[in-house]
Parts: sequence; structure tokens; C-alpha cells
Amino acid sequence: SLSNSLVDPISTLSAVVVVVGLLVLAWHAQRRGYVWLAFGLFWFFAAHVLESSFIPLEIYFEHRNYLALLGPLALLVIGGHQLLRNLQSKLVKPALIVGFVAWSGLLTLVLLQETKVWGDPLRQAQIWGKEKPNSKRAQVVKVNVHALLGQYHEATATLLRLAEIYPNDSAIYLAQFQLRCLDPNIKIQNLPEVLKRLQTAQSSFAAITTLGKIILLKEQEACKHLEDSSLDQLFTTLLANPKFAFQKSDLYFLQARLLQSLQPELNQR
Repeated sequence: SLSNSLVDPISTLSAVVVVVGLLVLAWHAQRRGYVWLAFGLFWFFAAHVLESSFIPLEIYFEHRNYLALLGPLALLVIGGHQLLRNLQSKLVKPALIVGFVAWSGLLTLVLLQETKVWGDPLRQAQIWGKEKPNSKRAQVVKVNVHALLGQYHEATATLLRLAEIYPNDSAIYLAQFQLRCLDPNIKIQNLPEVLKRLQTAQSSFAAITTLGKIILLKEQEACKHLEDSSLDQLFTTLLANPKFAFQKSDLYFLQARLLQSLQPELNQR
């Protein structure tokens, strides 16, 4: 869950305490000559300064730990080596080696399962969508995979549910119209309701990108099921939305492309 304050949820406060405690530990370790302990901890936090800052990124993805984990892994390897070298007991040393081999085997099995999932995009999207029902990224991946496979009804059902969770996300509404371009039989939210929500919806790069894909389909004459008047109303609404003030140049550019694609039809009339 997202943190709204230090005590909402309470796990935020405990996380801050742990982070501060580890930083203090690293500082004391450096002063007392425990170089590798200090290196492992400071490396982890220094790497996350690059990954987590005032620059707005998506909330969480495990790949942000890849670089950061090099420090703790170096600490684990060096600490384990020194521990094995200094152990006097004949029982503890073999037990640690067996434990390490078993742990490595378990990680190998986990890696095998993960590669199977990543090698099957549809299964991956379904698993992520099921495990993270409120994750916008997981659900969008699910929508994209269904759409690529021509499963437009499944993609639309996910978008409709996302619209209930994120009613201010403009890209979700535009994505519904993109699917309507591809399949006239899918059921999307009615245009007046969408226009009403787009009047105050948040702007995003995804919204502009999705609108651009719709215009591209129009230019390729692959979007005959979406009325030109509906697109015109979408542009009018987004241009009037003050939250799209910084994207107005993009909107005007896309609108001009739309008008240009419609020019042959207007000439025929």
C-alpha cells in the first residue's frame, strides 16, 4: 500500500526506523574499521539514491534492486568466506556449505519457474493481473497482451475495471476507443460519460501516446468503426482540460494529422 504519512500505514514508520538504523550501523562500521560492512550498506543506499529521488518514477519494481544488491552480495560473499576460514568446529562448516548449496539449488528452481513465465507473455500477463489486481502497470500489461492476441473483449473488460479504480486516468478512457477502432462489437463506456470524466482527468504521456495510436489507425484506414465526430469531441474536451495545458502542442499536432487523414473523405463529399 502507498504511504500517506509516517503513520499511515504504520509500516512506513517501522521502515524509516530500519533504514535510519542501517545507515547508523554503516557509519559506525566504517569508523571501527569494518570496511566491507560499511561498503555493502552504503552501496545499497547510494544505488537507490539514483533509483528513488525527487524525480517521479513508478512506485516499485524489483529491477531497481539489481544494481543496489551488488553491495550486500559482496558483503555476503566476503563475510561468508571469512566465517568459513575462521570456524574451528568440524560440524558447523559442512552444515554451512550444505545450506549454501541447498539455497543455490532453490534459487535455480525459482529462476527456472520465472523464465517459463517470462517466456509465455499471455501466462505472464494473467499471473501478474491476478496477483496484482490494483496495479495499473500489471493490468495495462494484461490489456496489451490480450489486444495483441486479438482478445479485445478481455482487454476491454480489464480497462472498464481499471476505470473504476482510477477514474481520473485519461489514458484508460482513450485506450477503450483504441480498442473500438479494432472491434466495433466491444462494449465501452458511453461517450458522454467519458467526455465528462476527461474534463478533469489527469494528463499523462500514456494518454497522448494512446491518442497518437488512434490517429495512426485512422491514417492507415484501420479505424473505420470510430466516428470522426467522437474523435473531434475528444480533442475539444482534452484541449479545454487545464491539466493538459503542457500537452496542447501535442494535441494540436495530432488533431492536424486527423484532419489531414480526413481530407480525402471531405473532398469526395
